[in-house]
Amino acid sequence: MTKKAVNNKKQLKYFILLVVALLALLLFLDLFTLGTNIFNLKKRQTTSIDHLARLIIYSPDGKAKTFSGEVIKDMTILDALTAASQGGGPKIDYEDKSWKLSLNGHSIDIGKISTIKISGGDVIRLKLNVTK
Repeated sequence: MTKKAVNNKKQLKYFILLVVALLALLLFLDLFTLGTNIFNLKKRQTTSIDHLARLIIYSPDGKAKTFSGEVIKDMTILDALTAASQGGGPKIDYEDKSWKLSLNGHSIDIGKISTIKISGGDVIRLKLNVTK
């Protein structure tokens, strides 16, 4: 073999090693870093709207704030209120206030919020009426 052929063979080996190293780096980035999915190897976590419930809180002046969140197994209305509160929603104080609560348009007794379970797609409405 000539010296030129040997050099070409070495260059080819280095080129192949470089390509393999780059592919290994891309695979590593794809599997173990956030925000990349080059080869679509990771399943992206998606939340279907069917798994979400909405909580709409109305103030006495009629302004509404809406919160949405994923419903977990055996979640109650109280759990949804607590989750909204922990997620930056309002802290709900039951003293000196009258609350009107509905689930999917049906009136609910405020005393039963810890027992009524919710499902994806449910809409909880909470209206605050300050008593004078």
